[in-house]
Amino acid sequence: MRVLLVTGNLASDLVRESACGTDVLVLDVDVAAFITPEMLCRAGPRGYDLILIPRGYNC
Repeated sequence: MRVLLVTGNLASDLVRESACGTDVLVLDVDVAAFITPEMLCRAGPRGYDLILIPRGYNC
């Protein structure tokens, strides 16, 4: 199973350290909770069985 973790710049080092071999996508935003669906679509991750994204405060 291929898993992708999506995060922002501020937490990227911590997420990479904790990822245990899982792929990590760092988007160009400081706080991961501010990632929009459009930003994720532009990044275009393909071929993953599961993509874990942060839950924003506005959900």
